[in-house]
Amino acid sequence: NILASPDDQDQVAKILELAQRRRCMKATESNSHLLFTIHFEVNSDSESSNRKGCLRIVDLAGSEHENPSLHVLENVIMNLQAKKKLPKLKSRLTYLLRDSLGEDSKTLAIVCCSPHVDHYLETLKSMRFAYSVCRGELQSHRKVFA
Repeated sequence: NILASPDDQDQVAKILELAQRRRCMKATESNSHLLFTIHFEVNSDSESSNRKGCLRIVDLAGSEHENPSLHVLENVIMNLQAKKKLPKLKSRLTYLLRDSLGEDSKTLAIVCCSPHVDHYLETLKSMRFAYSVCRGELQSHRKVFA
């Protein structure tokens, strides 16, 4: 993990390049994951308009295969959509994304698919995941996770 306080776009780009080189990868799999978090603060002349925020970029490359964390994330999102009680945070992924799934957060899922026949099953699984998590809006909740 890297903790940095970049001063400009070039430093952010260098951090992203380093993160890309250090992506987690299991020896038996051809996929790798990346979680990149930017915390930022925008200050103005008046304190009443100061803002803090967080941007998370998550690349779950190859996660359409059997992935328990992705299944738990799907369940959390579906429960938020249905205004149901949320399951406990059973995976590292949902724990890391907990503040991106409730309160004042905006969440966007982008699913990349291949039209090539060799990737049919992976594309189908990805599209099913996208369909299940994008059927509605996440409701604004206070303290979604305990």
